[in-house]
Amino acid sequence: MAATKYNVEAIVSRGGRTDLIDKQVLEQIVSPCLFIAASYDKDVVRINKTTMSQLRDITEKKMEVINGASHLFEEEGKIEQVANLAGAWFKSNFKQRMKMSP
Repeated sequence: MAATKYNVEAIVSRGGRTDLIDKQVLEQIVSPCLFIAASYDKDVVRINKTTMSQLRDITEKKMEVINGASHLFEEEGKIEQVANLAGAWFKSNFKQRMKMSP
């Protein structure tokens, strides 16, 4: 199987079924990861926690659970919370990478 390498600075998974990621691919992830799940989506919360524990080589990983939200974050203000968390995560990680660049 041929693989293409990408320079990924940060990853955000919103309600993602990370259990569907091939284990070999999962082991290659080295970028900071943010997992966002809805509190009513118990399966995704559990799945993402398991995935986080499998990402042993990543020092920067975080899980955020949006209280009062369902899988699609359709409740008022919930998708905005997701956007704010994701934006802050990307901004923080991009700033860190910029500081480390020559």
